Amino acid sequence: MSVWRRTRVRFSGFTLIELLVVIAIIALLIGLLLPGLAHSRSIAKHVKEQSAANQMIRAYLSYSSDNKDGCVPAAPHWAWAHANNPYAAFHAGDTLQGGFLEGTIMKIYTWILVSQANYPLNAVQFDKSTYQDFMSRPDVPQAIGGPQYHDYADTSLHKAFAFHPSFGINGVYVGGAYTDGAFRTNGRPGYNPHGAGGLFYVTNISQVNYPSKLMVYSSSRGGDVAYGGGWNYGASNPDAPADKVLPGYWIVRPPRPAPTGRGDTPTMTLGGGWAGWNTQNPDNNWRENAAPSTWGMVHARHFKKVVTADVDGHVESLKLDQMRDMTRWSNYARKVGTTPASDWNFTPQ
Repeated sequence: MSVWRRTRVRFSGFTLIELLVVIAIIALLIGLLLPGLAHSRSIAKHVKEQSAANQMIRAYLSYSSDNKDGCVPAAPHWAWAHANNPYAAFHAGDTLQGGFLEGTIMKIYTWILVSQANYPLNAVQFDKSTYQDFMSRPDVPQAIGGPQYHDYADTSLHKAFAFHPSFGINGVYVGGAYTDGAFRTNGRPGYNPHGAGGLFYVTNISQVNYPSKLMVYSSSRGGDVAYGGGWNYGASNPDAPADKVLPGYWIVRPPRPAPTGRGDTPTMTLGGGWAGWNTQNPDNNWRENAAPSTWGMVHARHFKKVVTADVDGHVESLKLDQMRDMTRWSNYARKVGTTPASDWNFTPQ
């Protein structure tokens, strides 16, 4: 006689409530981790830019070493870029055999650095998407001043790299910019802010009083040269619409009014300056959608800080209020008062 026993079979598994709890926990963990990952990516970008600044200041100092201690001119004299003169001896690109740059393209420091320091273009503009955009632009020269001398249109890749390196140069006070009172030859080649004779900008590294503080490069941004502004050194275009602003512009301008005007006239005016430069409450509240000239084309793109490279070769990250210190900009700046408007005394002679 066989005995049949009824056996209850148990199936293991999660209940609906347990599944919902697990999903909620996973969602919570993702919510906690994502900000940390985003922050880590931001830190990585910041470190990458500091490394790029280090390489760029090395190239700058290499140029100085090869040129008798001279600083890279930020924007050379108009005449240096015309009339088929020896200053235009920079190769115009692979598309030309024996061709040389001349004209507007020569008036920006970028190609001087690229040509003489053999600096690679993907280091000039290290933002990948911006670099790829530039490389997709036409590479067609336009003859100027003779068959072997060439300029490029505002829409060309040459103009893009010239006007939009990732770092702007402190050219008003280091190296000199023809747009800002430098290289005048009408009996008055330069001005001293304290009336003792000499130049208001340094032309040689050996002239610098505090190499560990005087800035050469800064994170920058400005309106796309392809949409106008190539002539006049791009001065008319840094404040292009927000969707035309690029991460990189060739020059950064100081927080206090600085010498302006190009040409060989004996007079000089002061202009520019950052938002709120003459008030007790300067505008240090960084806004990405503000016009680039609000802070002189300086770009606080990493944790509201600006990556800078100084004459002695070291790199640091500064807040906007630190960048307002004129001793970081000018070799001859001195603190002469206690208010924001009086910490820089410029009296052209």
